[in-house]
This record gives sequence, C-alpha cells and structure tokens, in this order.
Amino acid sequence: LSSGGRGRRFESSLPDQLVSATHVGNVWSFEASWEHTLFRFETDPSMSKPSVLFVCLGNICRSPMAEGAFRRRAREAGLDVEIDSAGTADYHVGEAPDERAIAAARDGGVDISHGIGRQLVAADFARFTHIVVMDDANKRDVEALRPDDATATVLLALDPVPGQRGRAIADPWHGNSADFAATWKEVDASARALVAALQADI
Repeated sequence: LSSGGRGRRFESSLPDQLVSATHVGNVWSFEASWEHTLFRFETDPSMSKPSVLFVCLGNICRSPMAEGAFRRRAREAGLDVEIDSAGTADYHVGEAPDERAIAAARDGGVDISHGIGRQLVAADFARFTHIVVMDDANKRDVEALRPDDATATVLLALDPVPGQRGRAIADPWHGNSADFAATWKEVDASARALVAALQADI
C-alpha cells in the first residue's frame, strides 16, 4: 500500500543496490532495487504511524462494523494505528450504529455500540494515511470531496484481500440478520488483510 509519503513502487531492471537518498525538509526519500524491481520510499516523522478512516454512506452500518473489526485485529497484531469511521452523508450524524450492525459485531466478539455517527470532512484527507471505503459509490463520493492538498490513500475495503480487489462490501441495510452477519465476515476478512498490509508497509 502506498500512502501519501509512506511508500511507492516503480518497475525497473536495475541490479540490487541502493540507488539514491535525498532529503527535502523533514522528508527523506530513498531508492533501492531488489530482484530487479525499483522501490521508492519516503519517510516523514509527522506520518510515523498509519491512521485509517473507514467510510460508508451514513456511518451507522458498514463503516462502524469495519472500524470495530479492524480495531480488534490491529490490537491483536500489536499494530499502533489511529482508527475512526465516517459517512459521506449527514443522514445519521450523532447517532449510534444500527442495532443490526451492533448485533452482528457482537456475535463476532466486538462491541461497536458506543460509536457515534459523523460526516467525512476535508481535514480527514490529511489526518488519515488511508481512507477505506465500502464500495465504488462511496469512493466516488470521497474523491469528489478530496482537497487539492490531500495526502490520504483511498482504497476499497476488500482491495487488500487476495482475489477480492475491486469488490464491494455487501450493503446489508435492506436485508436481515443473515445479511449483516455476511457483511461482518467480509469486514473482518478486510481487517485481517489490511493489518497485514500495513505491517508490511511500516
């Protein structure tokens, strides 16, 4: 995963070696190659740890479940990360998660009942290294709000899961408890994969 100054990858055919290191302001930039692939990395003390914001439409269903699942998996892995969730719309600002979402998370061993819905704001694009959206509609809405100086990487929740890149997290809003349980399984799989990806990127 690349994240506004945390790491980017470029293909090359150079031999294994350190290519260059440069320093601009607080940021060190390194280039090195491994197995004929060139990697470029930037390190910035102000971005010393990852921070992840989960986003859906209303912030009372999929994104709080995704936040809860990720909190647990990050804690289990010992990953130091800031975590929050938000909605692109203001329909449910100040509300607790949907009761069906709370029940599905509880069945998965996680309590999300204390979450409070909020709306995505421009400052989130600098505060968080990663903004994780649930589907393509969320991604379009998020990108439409992106300020010019944004540094966050925006990705779909299932992108880090092998074989699931580009797929949406199922929206259970119009479904029943079984649909919410299925969504919980998806956000938990996403959480596991995202934790692993971030650990590899640090």
